[in-house]
Amino acid sequence: MKHILFICRHTTSESSPAEEIFAQQHGVEILYAEPGNNAKVQLNPALVEWADIIFVMTKTDRDGLLKKFRKHLTRQQLICLENQDISESPSLEPLDILKRHLL
Repeated sequence: MKHILFICRHTTSESSPAEEIFAQQHGVEILYAEPGNNAKVQLNPALVEWADIIFVMTKTDRDGLLKKFRKHLTRQQLICLENQDISESPSLEPLDILKRHLL
């Protein structure tokens, strides 16, 4: 089973694009977390350690993750979608980037 954690502000797990991508994929489990104290699902060490792949939406979220949870990031692949170079393929959408990394 591959565990994928999405970290972004204002996260919702209701019919998210990521869930739509992976709904038909066997062996993939997805969880969502938000940075910050008022989060619906707050990011914590257990979630970070659970994940095989962690997607963050922005460099700010990546930097916060590294600052707060660096010692828990021992084997996870960390992917910042804001860092993805789409200049060679301007039509590449964020969902295409996710598929490229996960499928």
